[in-house]
Amino acid sequence: MVCTGEFTQWCSEKRGASSRVIAKKSWVNTEYYRASFVIPIDKLQCFMPLAVITRCIDVNKEQKGRSMTILLIGLFIFIGIHIVPSLPGMRSSIVNSIGLNTYRVIYSLIVVTGLFSIIYGFIAARQEDLFPLYITPFWMRHLAMTLMLPVFILVFAKFIRGNIAKWTKDPVILAVKIWAISHLLVNGEPYSVALFSGFLVWAIWARISLKKFNRKNTDVEEFPHALRNDTISVGLGILLYGLFIWKLHEILIGMAILT
Repeated sequence: MVCTGEFTQWCSEKRGASSRVIAKKSWVNTEYYRASFVIPIDKLQCFMPLAVITRCIDVNKEQKGRSMTILLIGLFIFIGIHIVPSLPGMRSSIVNSIGLNTYRVIYSLIVVTGLFSIIYGFIAARQEDLFPLYITPFWMRHLAMTLMLPVFILVFAKFIRGNIAKWTKDPVILAVKIWAISHLLVNGEPYSVALFSGFLVWAIWARISLKKFNRKNTDVEEFPHALRNDTISVGLGILLYGLFIWKLHEILIGMAILT
């Protein structure tokens, strides 16, 4: 699979700089364009959720141009519904009107609808001729990989609570911020910018809401085994980070980190 056309050299340079070629479909062989996002789908298709979905989604001429709209609508639904719990007055009013169980069912259905729209729109957009908004230097990739290490530690610290959870207030919110920023550093395609920017905005909103809640809530959480829990979080985070760098990101997302 080789690049064709007048941009052959440009494509080759980008291929060497990243496992993902940032190029319009018309610049490269169509088969290579698809394979650049799903490597190697023929060997790992049973274990690659996004890769499998990608094979099922075929953007025809009538659907072209709609994928970004679907993605943006999905982000609006998914992020918007997650903002509701941070508005105690609105949530209480809805629960009082329809009941807690009905609220949970409707909430879950809206979340699933938003998530499906995000996944469908994102994958469909990757098959279109969308020119990148920006292309960052190769060294940004190393910076992004480094920034992702604390993300895994913070996720474990959310559930194995210790000083990390105490210092960061909500480790997952901080993890989402770092995750979004690190991916924005190396992904300039419109669909990537929309996805990661959307979650970054949500994380900022969630942190502001958490600060307001903490001012009203004076309860102090105790961390009796803080040092032990932090050690476990760091160890598990580093282990999972290594697995993602090695193979797990390629298996789950369809894009290899190390090439």
